[in-house]
Amino acid sequence: MEISDFKDAMSQIPTSVALISLGDSENIKACTISSLVSVDIMSPTVMFVLKNASSTLSKIKSDLRFSISILTSNQVLVSQTYSNSKEIISGSPNIDFWMSEDDALPVLFGAHSTFFCNFESSLELKNATIVFASVKNVIKCDSHNPLVYFARRYFTIE
Repeated sequence: MEISDFKDAMSQIPTSVALISLGDSENIKACTISSLVSVDIMSPTVMFVLKNASSTLSKIKSDLRFSISILTSNQVLVSQTYSNSKEIISGSPNIDFWMSEDDALPVLFGAHSTFFCNFESSLELKNATIVFASVKNVIKCDSHNPLVYFARRYFTIE
């Protein structure tokens, strides 16, 4: 099987677009994910995938706490800025974070919703790691429609 055939087939499955962020107000680390899945509703748990070489993955495993912001239709630049292994420390132009008072975690300003998570476990594969996290709190903003990635392009759900 050709990898390009697999990538083409997988690009036909719509995915949410979210941003993992962690750190303190002086040093925020973030990266885009498109693999967020709800695992357990009764005991709120999510999972997502990061590359094994991801510095964000290392930070998640050391800090044990992070936030996941669901991006909105007007946050394509945020997704592009923090994707493709370009994990950037805070300071990117036009991308604002604020520190939550209760959880002391960075939150992306204007996100559709934000989950405050604790690292629970991970499963390392050949090139990627599946991360499982418990969700301790949620902020719903609903200011804009959520961003979706499909057929290698961004869309919004109206």
